[in-house]
Amino acid sequence: MITVNANSLSLRWLHHPFLKGVGIAGAVILAAVPAVAKDTIRVLAPASGSGTAFQALGEAYGKANPDVQVVVQQFPSGDAYAQALLTQLQAGAGADLIFTNGGWGAPESMLPLAKSQRLGDLSKASFAKDFNEKIVPEFWADGKLYGLPLALLNVGLIYNAKELSALGAAPPKTFDDLIALCGQAQQKGKSALTISGASPFYFLETVAVSAVYNKDPSWNEKRTDGKVNFAESAGWKDAFERVKKMIDAKCFVPGIAATTSPQAFAQLASGQALMAVGPTTFMGAVMAMNPTLDLRMRPFPAKSADETVAIGFYNDALSLNAQSKNAAAGIAFLEWLSKPEQQTTYAKIAGGTTPSNAAANKYEGALAEMAPFFAADRDREIPHHTWQQPQLRAALIASGNALFAGQKTGEQVLKDLDLAGR
Repeated sequence: MITVNANSLSLRWLHHPFLKGVGIAGAVILAAVPAVAKDTIRVLAPASGSGTAFQALGEAYGKANPDVQVVVQQFPSGDAYAQALLTQLQAGAGADLIFTNGGWGAPESMLPLAKSQRLGDLSKASFAKDFNEKIVPEFWADGKLYGLPLALLNVGLIYNAKELSALGAAPPKTFDDLIALCGQAQQKGKSALTISGASPFYFLETVAVSAVYNKDPSWNEKRTDGKVNFAESAGWKDAFERVKKMIDAKCFVPGIAATTSPQAFAQLASGQALMAVGPTTFMGAVMAMNPTLDLRMRPFPAKSADETVAIGFYNDALSLNAQSKNAAAGIAFLEWLSKPEQQTTYAKIAGGTTPSNAAANKYEGALAEMAPFFAADRDREIPHHTWQQPQLRAALIASGNALFAGQKTGEQVLKDLDLAGR
């Protein structure tokens, strides 16, 4: 059995495809039905491809286990979700299972949450042996596992294949190709790109991967050791020069500085934008809005095809709330989710690659263009995964947004990052 807590959803999300045909009153009634299940498992998730996947998987689990009720509470992706998560944990009223990210750097990252004793130890769960410290090191701390990896997350250039074909264009393989495509899109009354300009960290880090980390994979470690900084880094300067060229070429949808993740989803779903930059869960959210689209992903283009690299890392996870009063039922649900069939369902709905397919370098369908890069070891992680100072990512979001609003230059953003990292 599955219910939706309508009080947790904005009016925008009450019109999500999952609730199609259910009015606001109907949703409230659904949430108010007295639970008849023996165990209730509460799950907190972002309203994205991940949230949609948990809804479907929770329903399937309820059918297989009639005495269990799965309640999925969703909040819009990004800052709204992070704020809801932290508020619930601080109030001691959090869900049994919470969507987290691997590593460090974000409010929902599992390692800082584990450090503050917010998460339960999963090292004795049956799936722990399949996700040991060598496979997912940023899910472990002090010999304890703090989350079930759900899929390998790819971040890259998401493009609408049909729209590009109608434009007589191909997905860009170099940065110059991208700039040229921005002009083509404008001539047809379209925008080449959308991103979450209100929270542009994924986009800015994606540009930096080829400019900085492709050439120096250990840059983060050098910064931690005080050997390099943002403001004097040739690679980071180059990355923001590329962003400035894209702004000047009017690559982005109008009003990009105020564009939130849900708005970016809608812009790609409606065809207003031809492409987007973001994670595979971005694709899942857009496909939930418009299943007729032919969305595909390839690495974000560098200055040359030889410099272009893919981004892939284990990020999406479900963690156990250390304060859960129903930990046994929560862990049982996690163990069920860890099975190949459920992992396949999650990846299909939310986007991403199952752990077994990632190990076999099987990137198929919408992700087929990523496969050659992983096969050739031309891939990197997202930079903030190892930023143990959360203020760094926060500064990138705030100053990056100011850049898109025309209030700061790239040089000023880099200085802000250095100040935040002190």
